[in-house]
Amino acid sequence: GAGTGTNLPYYKPDTNLTVVEPSKDMLNFFLKKAEKYPLKIRVIESFAEKLPFEDNSFDSVVSTLVLCSVNSPQKVLKEIKRVLKPEGVFIFIEHVKAPEHTITARLQDILHSGWRWLFEGCDIKRDTGRTIKSFFPDASYRSIRFNSPFIPVNYHIIGYGTKKTD
Repeated sequence: GAGTGTNLPYYKPDTNLTVVEPSKDMLNFFLKKAEKYPLKIRVIESFAEKLPFEDNSFDSVVSTLVLCSVNSPQKVLKEIKRVLKPEGVFIFIEHVKAPEHTITARLQDILHSGWRWLFEGCDIKRDTGRTIKSFFPDASYRSIRFNSPFIPVNYHIIGYGTKKTD
């Protein structure tokens, strides 16, 4: 999803940017922020599980904190792979399940259900790196840990994968 527009400052001026976001409220917030940036933005109100684009349409797809809150990360990744051009790049940053037997992992276990309810379906216990690798076997990522007051989502992965030609 387009979310709050956190990525907007990182795009080069005049970039052609297509954003997908299912939430009208989030889209309104995004569009207000987008006014500050010289980008060519096309907005699509849709869900990532069924992208309304032809196969092999995009050079790259960026996903920032999306796979935690969709109903089926597998369906989303299948769609991302479908709409990427051959040799297209999938760039991602996602929060992930904390390492086993850590205090954060225990906290994720305790807060899981309530967190999903409070944060629009966000699943703090997904093994997103493994799921990404199942669709992009060459995906390369590194684990990072933020010192955030939102302790259950301090663990992240950041990386990319390429759609290989069949």
